[in-house]
Amino acid sequence: MARNHHQEVLDGNIGFFWPIDANGQRLEADDQRGYIHLKEDGRIRLETLDENPILSFARQREDRVDRPDALLGSTASSSVLVLNLFGSRSTVNVGGYRASVRKYSARTLISRVDLENLSSICATGIEGEFFEVERWAQFEPSWEALKRDESGRLRRFSIELEPIIEQDSEIDSNRSLYLSSKWKVTGPSSRRTIYSPVVVGCRSNFPVPFSDLLNPVLAVQNLLSMAYGGFVSAAAGSAFLDCRTEPRASPFWTTPLMHTPAAVQSPRSMTHVPQFSLDMLGGVSGLANWVKLTDEHSRAVKPIVNQYRFGGYSPELKLMEVAAGIEYWVNASRRNCQWARVAPKSLALAEHVGHPFKSWIRYAEKWADIFWRRYGQLKHEPNYEPDIYEISVLADVGVHLLTAELLNFISDANKDPASRYFESPQMVSLKERIQSLLGGPGDD
Repeated sequence: MARNHHQEVLDGNIGFFWPIDANGQRLEADDQRGYIHLKEDGRIRLETLDENPILSFARQREDRVDRPDALLGSTASSSVLVLNLFGSRSTVNVGGYRASVRKYSARTLISRVDLENLSSICATGIEGEFFEVERWAQFEPSWEALKRDESGRLRRFSIELEPIIEQDSEIDSNRSLYLSSKWKVTGPSSRRTIYSPVVVGCRSNFPVPFSDLLNPVLAVQNLLSMAYGGFVSAAAGSAFLDCRTEPRASPFWTTPLMHTPAAVQSPRSMTHVPQFSLDMLGGVSGLANWVKLTDEHSRAVKPIVNQYRFGGYSPELKLMEVAAGIEYWVNASRRNCQWARVAPKSLALAEHVGHPFKSWIRYAEKWADIFWRRYGQLKHEPNYEPDIYEISVLADVGVHLLTAELLNFISDANKDPASRYFESPQMVSLKERIQSLLGGPGDD
């Protein structure tokens, strides 16, 4: 398949660049000549020549340096818009043999930008494209047919491609989330390449900051990572920028969606049955509910998704984080829900998830009691020496319990995803370890 423009740019490209504000207005009259590329850690790095170092030095002395909101560029491969800047610095050398250089770090690059008609750095839609998640989405973007002769030898193979009808659901009065598919066939007749990803997109009725559209897609990516047990990266993406003409799809790269962090594991297999599916959540409406939950109750969501963003950490920290998430969620529910008044809070949550969890673990009350006591000991007893294996198993159970609770919360009332969640093959090993650890309903 032909390489995308942004891939060519990120492999390393020279060009002219202009710092701009949020409205797309230049902050400086002169062009900056520079080199842009993607670093191994997923950061986009742009280094430009400062051809007026004396003026730059004076601005630094007087603290008159304008911090750009973004950068526009015209490179050898494509026009670009660089967003999500998180670092910039200058090295000023007046005289001598070293050039003055400005360095920018960013997380997002959009290519094929209509420079002449760009109205602002906002967007009206973005899409992330994911491979091998058809089982989770329960989409069939392609159908294959085989024909064999009497001896069983393959005589004919055919494949049929058809886009899936888009499914969408409202997030708020301006934004909606949607799921669809797209397909493309490239290459000569003797070597066809078929491209047929599942598309997760977010659109708005009027232009909004890029992050307002990216965050819902990242939230759905978190769900995919939970379902497959590892970071599920997007293969590509398209953005629809705020233009004075009809916006066109512009390919983009963004670090959190497409780069697997060094400390984070990828799924062991994308062909295995995922731990839960889109249907279990009630379809795209369940995804929209998940986005709202992430926005409104991030303290409950982060303990179960952070491992797919930042990697693992010690069992003690994991238990404390998930216990804090459970504590927050139960407290947030107390005003309107009687179940949240049970103590300890780990037991309140276990009772609320109910039979799926209690039949899986067998000793729910004992787990809840030990889990909450260990949480208190880790917080308040400096001389407490934890059993790392015990803490690890207790914490893993807490993560899955909170996950099941939140999946129940976002799904349709008649779906009950917790039942199928705890019945999944991925839960067998932990079930054996926790039942062995608890041993029986008595005290530890």
